[in-house]
Parts: sequence; C-alpha cells; structure tokens
Amino acid sequence: VTVEYLSKRYFISRRYLYAMFKEYRNMSPIDYILSVRMKAADKFLTTTDFSVSHIAELTGYSDYNHFTRAYKKYYGVLPSKRRKLSKNEVSAKGEAKKEE
Repeated sequence: VTVEYLSKRYFISRRYLYAMFKEYRNMSPIDYILSVRMKAADKFLTTTDFSVSHIAELTGYSDYNHFTRAYKKYYGVLPSKRRKLSKNEVSAKGEAKKEE
C-alpha cells in the first residue's frame, strides 16, 4: 500500500489525502502505513515461527535488510532480538505459573 495507491483508489488528490490524515490521525499517510506494517510485523514475530525474511515479505518489504533497518528504527531493536525477547517472556510466564 502506498500513498499513490490510496489516492488513486479513493479518487482523491495526494494533497487532500495528506490533509485528511493530518486532521483525523495527526500523522501523514506514510507514517500510518509504516505503523500498520510494523505492528503486523511485531505480531508475526511474537505469535508465529515464520522466518524474519518471510515476515518482511508479508508486511510489504521485498528486501530483508531494508525491513530489519526499518523495524529497528521503529522499535529500537532488531526483529530477531525481539523474537528472542518475546520467547523469553513467554518462558518466564510459564515458569511463574508452575511455581504457583
């Protein structure tokens, strides 16, 4: 999904699309698209065993390196590190329940 695609799909100018996003979301359409992609990527990382390269493809990135840089810029951690942290959190929760 791109700004160009959205403007053509809904028969509005790019300028109007930017104005509407600014008014209703207080962000640009590009920032909104990025946030949707990153949230989806994070969900895939924490709930599936898909490879990071497959998750990159699923979220609209054709280049693995571009995806990992974008993810790190957005979340401050590499996707592979996020997955490890997530698995450790799940493991720690399981251990806590066993102790109860």
